[in-house]
Order: sequence, then structure tokens, then C-alpha cells
Amino acid sequence: MNRSYSKIRHIQQSNLMLEIRRLQEKSRQYLMEGSENGQLPIIVNVPIKMDTNNKEYFDSSSFVKVKIEDFMSNIVLNLDEFKSIAGIKFGGTQISTGTAVGKNQYRFITSDKNLQNYFIGNMGKQYNLSEESGVVISMNTINGGVKPLRCMVKFVKNIIPPTQNPK
Repeated sequence: MNRSYSKIRHIQQSNLMLEIRRLQEKSRQYLMEGSENGQLPIIVNVPIKMDTNNKEYFDSSSFVKVKIEDFMSNIVLNLDEFKSIAGIKFGGTQISTGTAVGKNQYRFITSDKNLQNYFIGNMGKQYNLSEESGVVISMNTINGGVKPLRCMVKFVKNIIPPTQNPK
């Protein structure tokens, strides 16, 4: 009698483990499909200053900061295989002078007027497809390769306060 209860308990535990595993896989697949088709959500912080007439202009002496939101979550993709951002392309312009900051940030300074106009023209916009936005991110992988990823991008103002002269 004890053996049959033991077998039943073992079968129930095995079935429970399989069911949990199946639900986790379904959940992961559903979340990937529901998160903009597996695209990385990124925020582009565009440095903006105000002149004496309160007119906004691109601050070419400050960093453009790109941050991948929800980077540590496995909801979007399995991101454990990535080490850092390798490079970014904005509207056809490849950024090669930037620096990866940690796993999910990249920053660069640009003096290219066309690129500055691209940022200003896209201020406040959000694109769900990289084809529309012209934004592509390449990631350094743990095994030494580089892999391009599609992303959902949002351009936001990063107001740089004026420097104050010490008295």
C-alpha cells in the first residue's frame, strides 16, 4: 500500500514540475510576442540647452545618452548573452565615437549638424519599428561576436541647466 501512495505522489510531483515548466515557456513566448515583437525599448536622451531668449538648441558639448529600458528583464529577449552596446545607427548615421556605460547604456558627443537636426526633429516621438525610426543597436555578445537588434525607440529632451559663474 505504501508503494502505491509513493508512486502516486511521485507522479503528481512530476506532473506538477512539467506543468510549471510548460507554463513558464508559454508565458515567456506570450511576453515576447506582447513586447513589441521582441524589440528592445530604448530611450534617447537628447541634450538641450536654453539660450537667453528661452529658445532651445542642441547642446553639442553634452552627451547624447541612450539607455535600454528593462534591460535586465528576460521578458524581451534572453539578454544574458550580451555584454554591452557595440554601436548605434541613427537615421543612417553610424555612431562610432561612443562609449558603452555598463550593459545597458551608451553615450556620445556629436558635432554633426545633420545628426543634431535628426534628434531635434524626432524629439518627443516614439517609433515601434526600427525600419520607421532608422535606429539600429548592435550588441557585443559574451562569446565575442556582435549582433544587431531591433528596438522600440523614444526621443526625450534632457534639459541641461545653464552653468552658473561662481562669485
